[in-house]
Amino acid sequence: MGYTPYTLQYQVEDADRKSGIKMLMGTMVKWASGATASISSLTANLNQFGLSQQFTFQRPDVPGREFDVQISLKLQELAIQRQMAQAQRDQAYYQYLQSIQLVSPPPRQRTNCTSNVIGNTVHTNCY
Repeated sequence: MGYTPYTLQYQVEDADRKSGIKMLMGTMVKWASGATASISSLTANLNQFGLSQQFTFQRPDVPGREFDVQISLKLQELAIQRQMAQAQRDQAYYQYLQSIQLVSPPPRQRTNCTSNVIGNTVHTNCY
């Protein structure tokens, strides 16, 4: 369905709210190397964790980990490049508007990101 993180949305019925539990179908994930992980079902505890919850699949310890890490880092690099290109387009547009004296440019915000591999997971923090 796409690259992670991926958000799925479920309808929470009155009965689910009353019981405090939402039973969800299982799902599967597949890494670029072909490694897979799956669960047969998932129970969302609405009372304890609310309506917004997350589930993280752990990559199995099978060959191809380095390939998956390289793909993940490349996807993050491409996302940063897209953000930078959008910022350049925004800047050019605001400069154009300023040149015709419609608006003053907004304050510039910088985005800095760092990625770390911890076990089988790549963690990226942007600030």
